[in-house]
Amino acid sequence: MVGLIERNLLPARKVGTRRRVAFEDLVRYDEQQRAQRRTALDELARIDQELGL
Repeated sequence: MVGLIERNLLPARKVGTRRRVAFEDLVRYDEQQRAQRRTALDELARIDQELGL
């Protein structure tokens, strides 16, 4: 999580020494990652079919 926040992939705010992430932002990030994985898997399946594997 800290790495995602530091790379600005997940918005957060600091409260003292701790980082706070809004639940909505966490859900949005998760949905984006799932969509990217789904797209990548679809592409792999398409390549697999083209090669007849």
